[in-house]
Amino acid sequence: MRAFVLCAASFATSLSVATANRSQELAVRENFTVSCASPVNTSTFDVQPQVQVLPSEPTWRALCNEGDESCAGDPDPLLGGFDGSDKSYGLIPPDCGIAVGPGHVIQTINETISWWTRDGVLEYSNWLSTGGSPGFFEEVGAVDIVFDPRCVFDPLEQRFIVLGIESITFTSAWIDIAVSDDSDPNGIWHKYRTRANTRVDGVDFRIDYTGLGFNSKVIVVTTTLVGPGYHGGVKYRVFQKDPLLNGTQAVYFDLHDPDSLFVQSAPVISSSALPYLVSANYGDGDKIRVQALTNVETFPRLHTIDLAVTPWEDPYYIPNKEGQLIQNVHGILLNSWHRDQKLYAAHCIDAVGAPTGKNVARWYEIDTDRWPVSGTVTLSQQGDIDLGPGVHTSFPSIARNGQGEVAVIFARSGPNEYLSVWYTKRLDADPAGTMRQALELKAGRTGYDEVTWGHYFGIAVDPVNDKEFWGSGEYPTTHHSWSTWVSTLGFTKGTVTFVEPGCPGSGGFVPVLDVSKALIGMPVILDVKDSIGGALWFLVTGTTEASFKEYGCDLYVGLPWNVVGPLVMEGPQVAGQGHATLSAGLPNDPLLVGTTFVTQALILDAGAAQGLATTRGAIVAIGDLE
Repeated sequence: MRAFVLCAASFATSLSVATANRSQELAVRENFTVSCASPVNTSTFDVQPQVQVLPSEPTWRALCNEGDESCAGDPDPLLGGFDGSDKSYGLIPPDCGIAVGPGHVIQTINETISWWTRDGVLEYSNWLSTGGSPGFFEEVGAVDIVFDPRCVFDPLEQRFIVLGIESITFTSAWIDIAVSDDSDPNGIWHKYRTRANTRVDGVDFRIDYTGLGFNSKVIVVTTTLVGPGYHGGVKYRVFQKDPLLNGTQAVYFDLHDPDSLFVQSAPVISSSALPYLVSANYGDGDKIRVQALTNVETFPRLHTIDLAVTPWEDPYYIPNKEGQLIQNVHGILLNSWHRDQKLYAAHCIDAVGAPTGKNVARWYEIDTDRWPVSGTVTLSQQGDIDLGPGVHTSFPSIARNGQGEVAVIFARSGPNEYLSVWYTKRLDADPAGTMRQALELKAGRTGYDEVTWGHYFGIAVDPVNDKEFWGSGEYPTTHHSWSTWVSTLGFTKGTVTFVEPGCPGSGGFVPVLDVSKALIGMPVILDVKDSIGGALWFLVTGTTEASFKEYGCDLYVGLPWNVVGPLVMEGPQVAGQGHATLSAGLPNDPLLVGTTFVTQALILDAGAAQGLATTRGAIVAIGDLE
């Protein structure tokens, strides 16, 4: 008999497995129940207005160059992306979640949901609980604050999933979950409000700190049980996926693990892999706990293994320039991701042995093989994002794309730095345990004087090309207020191809592209060496590959293009010794998002201003070309 016909049934199980060392599976006592819940299938178009009239509505931030009249009052020229929800919308801290679909970006915070087109046009914003017309989960009965929200796009089903919890008292708790009916968040959502009251050994617990993951068969929600003065382990709620996709009666299993805390459920981007979960109990600073669920459609079983890692300690309070110390989150893992039999997770730690007690973001890559069905779990690599003396990195979230690239978004701050949003990434072929140069996404504007930050940042992989990363993070706008920043995580790779008609005496140059900065929405630094001193230079930019044609000794470039210049070569006016540095803003044009690469043409000669002819030129291809 399949489990979906069972509702309000309960079981007790015990896994008795050898525990001789940390590489073997641990015994876990489980409480196992199965329940049902009726859906409410509603359309966002029933909300009036579709975009709630809230303070500080997020708008697309146009990009501009310093000195332009359009930049007046803009404190962040040359930065791409757009402002998401801010403090006017919700609670402190925001808990920034992000989900990216083919045409839309969803952000959830405490306690708001909003979505935009991918080029930053706001289409919907609403309260998660009451206060809307109606609120997003108010339609299914939510009356308390809906907090610790999570959102994710499931590329296996092409659906958005949104999670929130209600749990103000020890005797009233709800898990609210919604699934869109297609890849467009506008329109029908299948929404469920499921009772989550939990009593363990005669004690009532409320639920806190969520995790949201899935595989091809189920959606897995995790919550930590908070009792009167202590924690009671973790509640795992395993939703059968098909009913939620179809808007029919939900069927879900509950399991309880009294020995774990703050478990993160991973989005499993595979049609065959099991649901995987991971956690780091504070106080257990020499291991990471990996878990998997088997028999998810009939009789779920939770498998647990502890994995030895480089020792770590709970992180310190976070300093920020001109602000007070901010609470950290004990070293608990903030998100997880599973792809190609690899499990990824990240948290903030105090690295053991650090002489100054500095917070650093740490990440892990864990090879799950096909455990627990076959194989075992091993630590492939780990790394700390240490950006130097006096710099603290915290609140990291991590993801992996289809090319094996891994990105981490995190907060950066220090006694001499405002809190800001940063990211880093690595390619699969990079040395183990390393990330590439960290890059800034959004600078903080002032010190911050509230107690909490984060608690987590959001990261997502673009499902259009399974390559680009998106992120959502918090930055301070005043000492007691904040906003969030939503953007792609930038391109970090560039190449230059020299193009010159084969004419005697035409001269030549070697353009060199500085790839130390994110190139979409950030300055492009071009250092041109070994050229002809005194010549005029132009940077000609476009969003598609340039159309070059050679006629005799001339190189023609098609229009339309954006021409920046002219610039006069610097340095000695001697042939072969000139140089120039050009800094121009590449717009974070929506046409570029999800594009493998964009091209620019660097042109020599006055004719370039009219898109006509030049005797020398170079194609500058910008993007992740590997």
